[in-house]
Amino acid sequence: MKFKIVWIDDSRTWVKSVESEVKDAFENLKFDPNIEWFQDTNSAKKSILGAYADLLLIDCTLPEGVRGDDFIKELRINRCFAHVVFYSQDADNLQAMEEDKHFIHVTHRDDIADTLEMCCRPSL
Repeated sequence: MKFKIVWIDDSRTWVKSVESEVKDAFENLKFDPNIEWFQDTNSAKKSILGAYADLLLIDCTLPEGVRGDDFIKELRINRCFAHVVFYSQDADNLQAMEEDKHFIHVTHRDDIADTLEMCCRPSL
């Protein structure tokens, strides 16, 4: 089953370092992941609002000084209700993101693959 993932992170180096692990987590659950990576929220927003996304992977601290939770609030206003996984290496950022539990998962950056597998199991 195809699975569209929109990934927003300004660190292409880090994304590349874990991308195969993320793909493997979905493939192990019999999904065919289609990952679109964006460095900025404007480009990502066009993709998200232009076509259905199954999952949004978002660094808590986005480029342009945008906070991940503010970006999601804007998407929700535009009727985008995709599941969201926020991640960060900063525990303070994670705590702030945990306030909204509507289709949102929060994890430390090092645990992203395990969190993705956990949140996608109900989709099977």
